[in-house]
Amino acid sequence: MSFKNTPPSVVSTKLTFPCTECNFEAQSARQLSRHKAVTHTQNALKCVLCPFVTAYQTNLLRHRKDVHGICGSKGNLLIFFCDHF
Repeated sequence: MSFKNTPPSVVSTKLTFPCTECNFEAQSARQLSRHKAVTHTQNALKCVLCPFVTAYQTNLLRHRKDVHGICGSKGNLLIFFCDHF
């Protein structure tokens, strides 16, 4: 079979990385790794104020600060409106 005269939209040479636990297909190994960490582990970190989920604590802290204005926490208390000098 020859693809010589086949338009590019019909033939795809894109490499995908399928998840072994669901039907998700990632475009990179890194994207697949993140998908598995967030979707298929108990270690996923969830924002208490919205549906945001991440596998990395630094991403959760940045999300809370940028999206919700939370710049820290002490126990179960979230600290809003911090002074940044």
